[in-house]
Amino acid sequence: MLRVLYHTYRHTELMYRLHNLAPRHLIVDTMVTRATQPTLRVIREEDVDDIRSAAQDPFSVGRVLVLRPSVPALDLLLRSYGFEIESMYDWKAGWQADRQCWASTATRRAPA
Repeated sequence: MLRVLYHTYRHTELMYRLHNLAPRHLIVDTMVTRATQPTLRVIREEDVDDIRSAAQDPFSVGRVLVLRPSVPALDLLLRSYGFEIESMYDWKAGWQADRQCWASTATRRAPA
């Protein structure tokens, strides 16, 4: 289960590593933006000392930047690394005006 997607700006590295692990299924539980185009919104983590926030890494200077995907960006990202989305569920519809939380179930495509 992938619950860190909105706590990183290194989506392609994360997906590359998951792709190489070759899981048959992947559950993505993440926050997304309401954008209708495939976009990644840059957000500065408020409190990196909070255990629920993204951690500083060797590439951070001061505050930590993260990228929150839109649903179309999440779809594009998963498909680009060999996964097909089986289902999506908005488990906190209307939770906040600017945020949504989604759970997706994806299955790995057979190699071409």
